[in-house]
Amino acid sequence: MRIAPDLVDYPLIWRPILADPPIYSLAEFQRMTVEEVLIANQILDLRNEMHARALAEAEREARNNQQAGR
Repeated sequence: MRIAPDLVDYPLIWRPILADPPIYSLAEFQRMTVEEVLIANQILDLRNEMHARALAEAEREARNNQQAGR
């Protein structure tokens, strides 16, 4: 009888290791609980959102500077 789903095949399970830079090493990952893996994925989501917002702000600033220079 299976109690929990097999998470090995889900991409989110590997995100903390495959991220650039990785949040955890493989050795650390092997000792993590499912809850810790889910938290690591939330951290990655926040990091990606912060990066996307920073890029959008830089693009806005570049457009404003270009328009001011005309």
